[in-house]
Amino acid sequence: MPYPENPYAGEFLRAMEHIARLMEARTIRAWHYTRMTNDETDVLLQDGIYSSTLNNVRSRFAAQVAAGVFSQGIADQLFADCPYQSDQRDSRSNKFWMISHPIEIKNGDVELLLKSWGG
Repeated sequence: MPYPENPYAGEFLRAMEHIARLMEARTIRAWHYTRMTNDETDVLLQDGIYSSTLNNVRSRFAAQVAAGVFSQGIADQLFADCPYQSDQRDSRSNKFWMISHPIEIKNGDVELLLKSWGG
């Protein structure tokens, strides 16, 4: 594979390839603080992590309405109140937030993520 003109590219790519081989045998554990249903966690385990978007939030509400968990009216209100409808949209969209260690329940650091459906 031809390397870019960057004089450090070859060394960087060799280091990345070495790290990638080491990581193939390792598990990365992380904690994601949000409200998720059992069905949603099953999808996550099957299909992997996906970034949050306004459309994903809408789909999550639609699934709850279809499952009879709450009404379309409640889904509409939750959707209207979700952080993706505020100035937080850009800072939350197309991201998946997680941390490397669990946080105690009494710790307020995850309050903004937990106070609304979908983080």
